[in-house]
Amino acid sequence: FKKLYTVDSIELNGFHAVQKLIKDYVFAEKATTPLCLGVFGPPGSGKSFGIKQISKGIMGDNVPILTFNLSQFPKKEMLIGAFHQVRDEVLKGKVPVVFWDEFDCDQLSWLQYMLAPMNDGEFLEGQVTHPIGKCIFIFAGGTCKTIKEFQSIEEVGDGKSFKELKGPDFVSRLKGYLNVLGPNPRNIGGIDDPSDVGYPIRRAIMLRVHAERFGSNRLDIDPGLLNAMLKIDEYTHGARSIQTIVNQITGRGKRGLLRSNIPPREQLGLHVNYDQFMKLVQEGAELHMEATKFKAKAKELGPQIHDFYLELAEKEGWKPHYGMKWDAPPPNNLPDHIKDDNFAAARRLPDVMSLAGLIVIEAQKGPGSNPDQVLEILKDNIECLAEAEHDGWMDTKLGKGWKWKEIRNDDEGEHPTLIPFKDLRPVDQGKDRDAVQNYLEIASLADFVIQLEEVIDAQYLPKTPGDTPAGEQLK
Repeated sequence: FKKLYTVDSIELNGFHAVQKLIKDYVFAEKATTPLCLGVFGPPGSGKSFGIKQISKGIMGDNVPILTFNLSQFPKKEMLIGAFHQVRDEVLKGKVPVVFWDEFDCDQLSWLQYMLAPMNDGEFLEGQVTHPIGKCIFIFAGGTCKTIKEFQSIEEVGDGKSFKELKGPDFVSRLKGYLNVLGPNPRNIGGIDDPSDVGYPIRRAIMLRVHAERFGSNRLDIDPGLLNAMLKIDEYTHGARSIQTIVNQITGRGKRGLLRSNIPPREQLGLHVNYDQFMKLVQEGAELHMEATKFKAKAKELGPQIHDFYLELAEKEGWKPHYGMKWDAPPPNNLPDHIKDDNFAAARRLPDVMSLAGLIVIEAQKGPGSNPDQVLEILKDNIECLAEAEHDGWMDTKLGKGWKWKEIRNDDEGEHPTLIPFKDLRPVDQGKDRDAVQNYLEIASLADFVIQLEEVIDAQYLPKTPGDTPAGEQLK
């Protein structure tokens, strides 16, 4: 969907359905009445953004897009001018996308005036009836978060019922609808829905979009800032708040999303709880420092990881490609590139574990979570973590110029397992799963413990941003 990305299955199905409706309508030769769609969601959820991206994906970036905010129309006669603007685009041979923003404002009083244009594709100006032509009407709600909430309206302030205000007639003319979630947790009856576990991912996607990082382009963001952007309880103005914060941090040619460019309280406080945000920034920075300390021990952990590999080969009954000990003397010494692989395995351990909500901290700073609980979490997420382990190994190899070949040749930098995890032989997949299961022991060898991130003990975190030593600004 162009710049639109989503990972929520329900939202994804909705976008696919709307995409098909728009595509079928655009290429239908006999379409003469508007295609009418409803879009619902909390303020700032990105309702118009999704439809615009779908429309541009079908009709190109130059598709005419008109927006009319009905809450700013003081009288119904202003609709005539709006309809004429739509008609002008149609007469140019275009299929305009028309947003009727906040169509549910003013106690639903606008619904009655939309029924004829929606159904007949015509509007009345004095005694003259004008055809509107082929266009797409998008009705974006301003007060209801879902179409179900819209249909559940019993009566408005003046006592009129939903039926009296032509609500059912309006809904019957919609050919489809979207419920857009936005960056905040789904809210039901004033309470956050605990089943909505995807909102941090939605925020991450919005971050990349607004920072204009697409595909494999890595987002340059301070770890502490990323922690805050993903975990803050609420963005006051939804997606607009994320966009504003990103623009403030990256404005005036600043490179990346850096902690030093966070706007002052007066500006940031308009979009998030400033105190909570800065606390999360500091927490993320400290967690990153713990991971950095662990990665610094890669040199001493490399031999331990190689020993684990040899023990695993003996246990599973397969022959290791390099069966010599770490410090074996020439000419049977362990090659440097194999040693580098083991160092890299140690360095990526914190990053892989973070996918399961686990962190490493120095053992002197806390007892860590119950080892059995950690092992259970690793087991529950084993496929995801094993794939990440394999991807990390591949990144190391590919970064050094290695390539896939069916027959392994280390002298030429060729390896048969430089393929996606899902395509590996079961025995090779098992090696990555076993490596993950060994994380707990590897951490203990470095005098670190593994802990659930959500129960992290704040006793080792600095009390205020000023407690961070100078020079520890994270890049």
